[in-house]
Amino acid sequence: MDVKQLLDGGMEVEESGRGLIRGLGLLGIIALGVDNVIGGGINYISVQIQDKVIGIGNLLPLVMIIGGGIAFFIALNYSYLGSAMPRAGGEYVWVSRGWKGVMGFLSSFSFWLAQCAAAGAIAYFDPSFLGTFFNQIGFTAVGKWMTSPAGTLIVGLGIIWLVWLIHISSIKTVAWTSIVFMVLMFAGGFFIVYYGFATSPPAYAAALKTHGIDMHHYVEIGARHARSVQGTDFPKALFIMFFSFVGFTAMSQAAGETKNPKRTLTLAFPIVVVVITVYFVLYTAGVYHAVPWQYILGLLESGRTSMVNGPALLGYVMPKAVAAFVSLMVALALFNDLPPVYQTLTRLFYSWSMDGIIPGWAGKTNRKGVPAISITFNACIVSLFFLLTLWFGWATEIAVTSTAALFMYVTVGIATIVFADHAPRLAGQSALKRNTLVFFSAMIAIMIPSWLFIEGILVNLHKAWYLQSFVQWIIVMALGGIVYGVAVLKAKRRGVALEERFSRLPRD
Repeated sequence: MDVKQLLDGGMEVEESGRGLIRGLGLLGIIALGVDNVIGGGINYISVQIQDKVIGIGNLLPLVMIIGGGIAFFIALNYSYLGSAMPRAGGEYVWVSRGWKGVMGFLSSFSFWLAQCAAAGAIAYFDPSFLGTFFNQIGFTAVGKWMTSPAGTLIVGLGIIWLVWLIHISSIKTVAWTSIVFMVLMFAGGFFIVYYGFATSPPAYAAALKTHGIDMHHYVEIGARHARSVQGTDFPKALFIMFFSFVGFTAMSQAAGETKNPKRTLTLAFPIVVVVITVYFVLYTAGVYHAVPWQYILGLLESGRTSMVNGPALLGYVMPKAVAAFVSLMVALALFNDLPPVYQTLTRLFYSWSMDGIIPGWAGKTNRKGVPAISITFNACIVSLFFLLTLWFGWATEIAVTSTAALFMYVTVGIATIVFADHAPRLAGQSALKRNTLVFFSAMIAIMIPSWLFIEGILVNLHKAWYLQSFVQWIIVMALGGIVYGVAVLKAKRRGVALEERFSRLPRD
């Protein structure tokens, strides 16, 4: 691949037998993974963690290194399975072929519905971030309108259907959009890292003073609530930050549209994990180099949470134009989550149709090689969750996303272990062989998510039963079981055993 092809995402049109186009190169698929990880969360969670894990202090970069190490082992699982079974649907195809069809569907179904709710919530919150940006640059009337109910409705639905337009256009449009947003996110992050390392705490205190803020006042408040680090602090912090890493798995859903998938998928997963780990370590180290963690804790204890995010904290030491640019990047950071999320939603739907679990017409592709019906249907579902959030605040209470993701990672880990025995012919196609490293990676992918799964149940026990993530997940799994059961009965009436389809890959 020459330089032009790399910059173009390696997007040479190559029709596949299923109607999809293998048009994503290494850069394009890396951008999908990075965009789904480096969203708005790192700007908030990396500093607001101080009052959730009092005592973690400025040790957060070390937590990021550990989290990146765990994510790297999960990435090896994805490289192992993805290079052997490069099909749209990612984890669904891998688990259904590498282990059991029913487990592949149930784990992917719960994740699909949870991601629909998450996408609706993103579209709901993004107008408020855009409104903050417009307020910051002096367009207060625009900012006020964007945060109004009418503005949230119009802008939120506009965001959802703008992403629909991107996806309905072509996989090339998705790739270029993802690449552009990746570059913009890195540009915004660069300024935070640069001004963080370029600023000392005394210089930061002086900058705050010019804005009428006494840093030492809040440092004293934070110091009164602070305590020394304890043995349980690292696991707690890791539990909170773990989900900042694992969004890279959205790349798996593009496996059916990846050019030279055996090589590209083998490289893409570990590369993305290394990139985001380096970014997170630099980001947190830069912020805490300039801003004392006691000051952050003091702000949180004083109820000044609106001031506690990376861009807001370092905005005091940036030129106004740079601060406005970084603020815009934060506003766009939520939006750039949506193209990869749509990739997950629509390609899962497509892969289910290929296996006959849902009607085949749902996976029909248009002349551009995109599953137009799937994309449109999922945009409607996301719009529904957005409206539920806007009108009732219901979707924002859905905590099932993390639980569904953890369960999916566990099933992928199990599939990695049994793959070579269950489907030796397919396992032989992998670019990686089942050696000690792959086996160890699979065990990490099972044990860590299992621990976090249990931890997530325990920390939510104080909530009403219908708001507990485990209960919501069980309800979603039951709904998925009904869908799968209906598909089994329909296949049986046609004289077909649905499970037999999982002995081979979907058509390519």
